[in-house]
Amino acid sequence: MLRYVAVSRAINRTFFLVFVFTLVAFALRVFQLDKQSLWYDEAFSVYLSRFDLATITARTAADIQPPLYYYLLNVWMALAGGSEFAARFLSLFFGVLTVPLMFVTARRLFNSNAALFASLIATFSALYLWYSQEARMYTLITFLGLLASYALLRALAVELSVSRRRTWWIVFVIANIAAVYTHYFAFALLAFQFLYALYAVFVKRAASHSLRAALLAFVVILIAFLPWAPFMLNRLGEDASYFRGALKLDEALRHILINFSVGESVLENIAQWIAVGWLIAAVIALVAILIANRSAPAVRRRSSDGLVFAILYLIVPVVFLLFLFSRNPKFNARYLMLASPGLYLLLGAGLASLLELVRSRNVLARLASAAVLLFALSFLLVTSLYSITNAYFDSAFTKADFRGVANFISQHAQGDEAIILTSGHLFPAFDYYYQDAKLPELRLPDDATLNADHVLNFNAAQELNHALEGKRGAWLVQWQDEVADPNSVVPMLLDARGQEQTTDASFWQIKLRHWRFEDAFTALPTTPEIKNPKEANFQNTFKLLGWEQPKPLAANEGASLRLFWQALQQTPDDYNVAIRIVDANGTFWGKVDRRPAGLNYPTMRWQPNEIVAGDYVAELLPGTPAGDYYATVTLFTKQNETGLDVLASNGAPLGKSVKVGPIKILPAQKQPQLVDLKIQHSLSTPLAPFTLLGYQIGAEKSSTGDSVPLTLFWRADEKPNADYNFQIQFGDSLSAPQPLANAAYPTSQWNAGEIVRGQYTIQVPPDGNAWNGNLRLVLRDGQGNTRVADLQQPFVVEKTDRSFDAPTPQVKQDANFNNVISLVGYDISAKETKAGEPLTVTLYWKATGKMEKPYTVFVQLLGDAPPPVAQKDAQPLNGARPTQTWVVGEFLTDPYTLEIKSDVPPGQYKILIGWYDASDPTFARLQVIDAQGNGVGDFVTLSQPIEVK
Repeated sequence: MLRYVAVSRAINRTFFLVFVFTLVAFALRVFQLDKQSLWYDEAFSVYLSRFDLATITARTAADIQPPLYYYLLNVWMALAGGSEFAARFLSLFFGVLTVPLMFVTARRLFNSNAALFASLIATFSALYLWYSQEARMYTLITFLGLLASYALLRALAVELSVSRRRTWWIVFVIANIAAVYTHYFAFALLAFQFLYALYAVFVKRAASHSLRAALLAFVVILIAFLPWAPFMLNRLGEDASYFRGALKLDEALRHILINFSVGESVLENIAQWIAVGWLIAAVIALVAILIANRSAPAVRRRSSDGLVFAILYLIVPVVFLLFLFSRNPKFNARYLMLASPGLYLLLGAGLASLLELVRSRNVLARLASAAVLLFALSFLLVTSLYSITNAYFDSAFTKADFRGVANFISQHAQGDEAIILTSGHLFPAFDYYYQDAKLPELRLPDDATLNADHVLNFNAAQELNHALEGKRGAWLVQWQDEVADPNSVVPMLLDARGQEQTTDASFWQIKLRHWRFEDAFTALPTTPEIKNPKEANFQNTFKLLGWEQPKPLAANEGASLRLFWQALQQTPDDYNVAIRIVDANGTFWGKVDRRPAGLNYPTMRWQPNEIVAGDYVAELLPGTPAGDYYATVTLFTKQNETGLDVLASNGAPLGKSVKVGPIKILPAQKQPQLVDLKIQHSLSTPLAPFTLLGYQIGAEKSSTGDSVPLTLFWRADEKPNADYNFQIQFGDSLSAPQPLANAAYPTSQWNAGEIVRGQYTIQVPPDGNAWNGNLRLVLRDGQGNTRVADLQQPFVVEKTDRSFDAPTPQVKQDANFNNVISLVGYDISAKETKAGEPLTVTLYWKATGKMEKPYTVFVQLLGDAPPPVAQKDAQPLNGARPTQTWVVGEFLTDPYTLEIKSDVPPGQYKILIGWYDASDPTFARLQVIDAQGNGVGDFVTLSQPIEVK
């Protein structure tokens, strides 16, 4: 009798604790239930549930979730209203019920202690709390899955009467039918339940009628779902609310573990380490279960049924859904919340097993078990409470603030304005709060749900023209615009007609922008208005249509540029654009490498003839001065880093890049730190009103006429009142004067305290002498006053014969080879010659650009048709002066002798000349460029014909 009373009291205490856990779970979940705005998914739930049941059925048939949750929410809101609190309370209800259900399931599988631990973990689960405060179906599907699984345990219990087992089979069927009509992923739980039923029948040797009953139950569930199956299969094949691609398995597993351990309210860099701790706790729990069971007397040993059940519950749905998503990147760890009870059951059983080991006769085992139990339980609860605290009070975990956006517009919008929603599918969330509907609303694109294939392009101008006709302002609400408008077409179009206003408010996860139009909105064309048209064909794959500068930026912010592209064909490759900011001399100042359009709109998604715009901001070198710059543009892939060829109209390659500009850069608003300048040689030499902070030089030895790269770092100690320049002194010779920054930013425009990087190409005076010594800098103001600084840089000048004086050829003829070499004219040894006699052609060249390759000259004597009757190919001066050694501005006299064979028929012939890259497998030729900058061929015909007799 006393033993019965003791057991009864223990049971009462246990159920009292479960009751307390349930109350605590309710208190945690109801606290601040309506503090945050409904985010899109929640607002969509409310929006859809406000329709009648028939409409809900029709709409969910075309959606990615079945209708049961929306039915329940419809009925619930009819009773409780549609407030944020009421809409979320349904999720709270099922989230709280999961706690006692976890207890009875764990007690059935293990014992009361395991049940208490499991329900305690569920009570403080940050995952369960987060989704108990969200108007979605995740707590419902978790509750139904756990209820069905518990019913399965009871239905397979051989000690129960047939009628009671039949009752539990009915509960099992009803709960699972409800589950599959709540979320399609409930089938992952059915897979686990089916495997466990087979285990119970064939491993546990349950009665044979259990197999028949289980098969019948699963068949009934599937039959009940058959009417809805076509809709599910159709949506699995057509869901376009994600980008195509493959799932990253390691990332998915990491997010699942984080989700199960700390939910959604811990930053990932912290959460991943907490998740590792939970994983270790799960391993400890598994080991403790095995040790405790093995250590117990034979009569007290439990079967492994509970362990098998918990592991299958956890593992099977995870494997099932990861396999399902293996070719589909639309994955979120919350989809697997329905498998989380498996982990919590395992942890509860493990903690109970540690408690049993505390009662061991071995003192060391007792101490070790107690320490591990205390540490594991404390770790699980403390990390859960940390996450819960974040969910309540850390603004980093604020949901998308549609409430704040709608309220701000209501308070600040004017009657002559309109609202644009991008992406348009966000309207349920915005309209939930913007109930006054004072302004017209345009949804771009006008989709009921997100569609990653509906990307806005310049055709959006038609809808903007209609919606903004007669308006003088527009509010743009952007959420998931990186999917619907990855190329920022809508802001670009609004910029074309208005001025963006400063909005003194920010909202979590949502961008709110405001434009005013000086006069009533004027219609936009459906093709972009390109301010600077400039076409360039990138290997018949893409065409550059032109460029513009949206808004000049300060040098510390970067260089802004917008390029307009057209896809000429579909491509499977992910191209990137390399933009290099250079000055008029080609000196590098900054760069940006990225996709040509938006990050979420790679080139393999571009359609033929589609026009796409890309906005870029190139990071500049610290200390870049204001002025006019240029951008060189190259398209490349990881497999082809050299880039696509830019083709002339005749298909010949012109090079790998095209130059656009000028691009304006404004003076820096924030000065760089000295350490960021990375000065090679520091000086801090005062040259009033400046300090020369230091320099870096590209060579310590050069020849007369050669150019040396030099960078000087200046600081204006006070505002200069004159325009200064400088020269570099090589012994008794001075280089040409150069401005400290550039011609567009003379020193008189500098401000006190401004730090400026100057990058120069210093030509060693061609008429100078051989010399060695320290370089000196001569600073001059507008009045001719000078200041001299010793750079303390040893330098050697060697004397080299170069000519910078224009030659006087027999025949003047100009030709521009790719903007790097110019033909000035030529000499011919004879206008008439005989077969078998040599003919000498002397070509006069001028270097007009820096060359990195040793190009080869070809000279051909050609009749009416190929092949040439005589030809000479060689590098200049028979290889003595390769083109990469030429100095810009230098002239070169370059003779070639053609050996005319004796059997050449008499007649009139012409001489063809050109350049090619002998190291290129295709022997790519330099293009001849006309005065308008267009390629007109890859050779030049000399004006003087040759008569062969």
